[in-house]
Amino acid sequence: MLAISLMLTVVCTLPLWLVGALAIQMRQELAFSITALGGAVAIFRLAGALAAIPLGRLSDRLGPVAALRTAAALAAIASLGIAVQAHTWGTLVLWLAVSGAANSLGQTAANLALVRTVPLRRQGTAFGVKQSALPFGTLLAGLSVPLIALTVGWRWAFVLAAVLAIAVGVAVPRGRARRYARPTGTQNRRYGKRPLVVLSIAVFFGMGAASTVTTFIVESSAAAGVSPAAAGLILTVGSAVSIVSRLIAGAMADRRGGAHFRAVGRMQIVGALGFLLLAIHDPFWIIPGSILAFAFSWGYHGLFWYALVRLNQATPAAATGLVMPGGMLGGLFGPLAFGWIAESSSYQIAWLLAAFFSVAAGLCMFAGRALLQRDLRTFEAAA
Repeated sequence: MLAISLMLTVVCTLPLWLVGALAIQMRQELAFSITALGGAVAIFRLAGALAAIPLGRLSDRLGPVAALRTAAALAAIASLGIAVQAHTWGTLVLWLAVSGAANSLGQTAANLALVRTVPLRRQGTAFGVKQSALPFGTLLAGLSVPLIALTVGWRWAFVLAAVLAIAVGVAVPRGRARRYARPTGTQNRRYGKRPLVVLSIAVFFGMGAASTVTTFIVESSAAAGVSPAAAGLILTVGSAVSIVSRLIAGAMADRRGGAHFRAVGRMQIVGALGFLLLAIHDPFWIIPGSILAFAFSWGYHGLFWYALVRLNQATPAAATGLVMPGGMLGGLFGPLAFGWIAESSSYQIAWLLAAFFSVAAGLCMFAGRALLQRDLRTFEAAA
């Protein structure tokens, strides 16, 4: 089930990563601006944010098998829709909205599947593996530039994404209902709403920063003088670094046993240094800047979601759905603001905004952890 959860996360987010990686070719054919590119990414995030809470609850009711298959089917439809019908910016964002809903369903279902099938002592590693699907998706998207977009055309990349989604849906094991049933006696830890609100704000800033590097690193590198093929490879290398970062963070979480939100906050602060290097907007600094940004500002996801569901073992999908809108809205606002600033001012100023977002994410993560610790002590002392 871990492999299925990983691949489902890949196919549900792949349309988004392909739009960022293939932006040069798609903007030429569909005639839209850099700001509109940010808007397209924003629509994906907005649709996901609106769908996250109800689909999270739906996943808990349906169980992982039905939810995983439905998400894979929606992802396939969205990718095929872009390949066949995206002849204007409007039709592109329509299918990206479908993809955003598929992503929310897929994320909540995958988290539910991991909690129900992986022992708690190994869930840190499991979530690191599962969340490595996101940079693995951007890695595939980066490779699609020289291998597909510059050879047979960008639409074929989305066709292949649809085929992959269908294969994942077919591969979901049928299983028996009791295999995925909630373990007897499983309960959520008790805490108030304020920690979740602050953690949602932290994820808002974190995704606002991370989504800029995945969406605009190719365009920004090309604008700094890097060739389109090399710019795609920068995205590929950064994605590979993020995969390694997530796997290491997950394995360390299983060994550490606690202080996970604090570790996430520290990663965000370090990631801000990468955005500052990208703000120099020089080919020499693009590689180290992108490596830091991908490794830390975008490498925290698995550790964060593990820390969250560790507190909510009874209803992991619903908990994911409650916090996910913060990340989705951050992923909406970040690229939109970045694209507007890059087009109206410069990439240098836009990358400084991303650095600010990353620092804000780290500080909010520290604050959310402090509130959470206080609530856990209060509720458990009263029990």
